[in-house]
Order: sequence, then structure tokens, then C-alpha cells
Amino acid sequence: MSKRYRLADYRREANKPPFPLEIDDERTLEIPAPDTNTILDVQATADVRQQVKLLTGDKYTELMEVIGGEQGGVLKQLMRDLSEHFNLGE
Repeated sequence: MSKRYRLADYRREANKPPFPLEIDDERTLEIPAPDTNTILDVQATADVRQQVKLLTGDKYTELMEVIGGEQGGVLKQLMRDLSEHFNLGE
């Protein structure tokens, strides 16, 4: 018997909740899961700022108001956590 590959299974496995970035005790920034086109666009660019814009969508401006002045390691860890949360590493 051969294995069945079903789009419904892929959709179910890929369904991820938004990434909840706690800004402070009163505010959480919810970054929605990227769609396939966004992931392809992220992979097609080496521009890190563009990658962040693509992954965070309409949350980009608010995110940058919060982390824009932080050391680069903050962005590096955030991108790592986003990638892990949404299973983008493969």
C-alpha cells in the first residue's frame, strides 16, 4: 500500500497560531503566520529589513518602533524564534 499525500493533511500540520511577542505587561504584538507566497518572497531576498517586513506584515511599523533602537542580537533572536514558531527552517 502506498502512502497517501493529502493537501488537507499539509494544511492541518501547517496551521500555526500567531506569534505572540510580549512587548510589556500590558501589550502583546500578535504576528500572524505567513502564507506560502510570503515565505517564497522571504526566501528570495537577502535584504534582512525586507525579510522582517514580509514576515511581520502590517505589524512591521509597530515592531520597529519597539525594537529599532535595540542591539542587533534582539532582531537575530526574534527572527530565530519566528522561524522556529512557524516551522520555516526547512
